[in-house]
Amino acid sequence: MLLLASCARELQIDLPDEPAKIVVVSHFTTGLPFQANVTLSQPVYEIGNGQTPQNVDITVSNGGQFYTRLLRKLDDRGKVFFESNALVKAETPYTITVEIGGYPRVQATSSVPSYKGLQDFKIVDTIQVENLADGKKALRIPLEINLPGLLPVAGRFFAFNLRHEKYVYEIVNGQKEFDYREEASTYFVTDGRTLSLLNNIAEPVVLIDENYWNDNRRTLRLDAVIPFNPTTDEVKRIYLEWRTLSEDFYRYHLSLARQGTNQPLSDPDAVFNNVANGYGNFSGYAVAVDTVNIPD
Repeated sequence: MLLLASCARELQIDLPDEPAKIVVVSHFTTGLPFQANVTLSQPVYEIGNGQTPQNVDITVSNGGQFYTRLLRKLDDRGKVFFESNALVKAETPYTITVEIGGYPRVQATSSVPSYKGLQDFKIVDTIQVENLADGKKALRIPLEINLPGLLPVAGRFFAFNLRHEKYVYEIVNGQKEFDYREEASTYFVTDGRTLSLLNNIAEPVVLIDENYWNDNRRTLRLDAVIPFNPTTDEVKRIYLEWRTLSEDFYRYHLSLARQGTNQPLSDPDAVFNNVANGYGNFSGYAVAVDTVNIPD
C-alpha cells in the first residue's frame, strides 16, 4: 500500500524595507481643470489608504513653461484632493511635478489624445419588454456601437459608459402627471467573448481590452437592460459616454483590473506606473457623449 501524506509549513518572508515615495494619481480631459490625489507609499502589510501629507506643491508645465498650480481642496466627504484653476487643452503634452519636503520630487508627462469618434450609436433590432420578479418590467434594447473604420494596431484604447433618462409620473385622478426626470447607470448584457474583454475600473466607465478589436472588428454589440414601472415610468433615451484613452490611462487601469482576476498562486501583474521617482499615474483622455432616443 502506498500512503501519500502532505503537511503545510508556515513560511515567514522578510520583505525588504523601501523608503516611502510620493504617489500621485491624476486623470484629465479637455475643458476641465486638472485634479490629483497625492499620498505616500506604504509597506505591503499596512491596511487602509495612505494619508495626504501637508505642504504638497503640485505644478503642471507645458513645453517646459509653467502652466498652472494645483491647490488643496476638500470634497463633500472631507477627503483631500488638489485642483487647478486653469483648464486642460486638447492634444497638449503636460508634465506634472509634485514636491513634498524630505521625499524625491516626482514627475510624469501625458496628454489628451485625439478623439476617435463613432460612425454611429444605434438600436439595431426590436426592443423587448421582459417581466421581472417584483412585478416591474424591463426594456431589453439591442445596441450597436460602430467605429468609422479599421483601427491601427497601436492606439486601440477605449472605454465607455451607458446611462439612461427616465420620466417618472404620478397618477392623479386616474391621469398621468409629470413628477420628475431621473438619470441612472444602465446595465447591459452581451456575449461571452465580449464580456471577457471588458473590465470594470474605478473610473465610471468600462474599459475595452485592446484585443477586442482583433480580426478587423469595429463593432461593439450590447443589450441594454432597463427596469421600469409600466404604470409610472417612461424610458426616454440612452446616453453613451465614449472615451478615447491615452496609452498611459489604458495601461494603468488595465493593470489594476487584472490585480483582482489573477489565479491563486500566480504572480500578480505589476501595476503600470508612469511617475518618475514615485508611483501612480498621470494620463489624459478625450470624451464625447452620443444619444439614442427610445421610440414610444
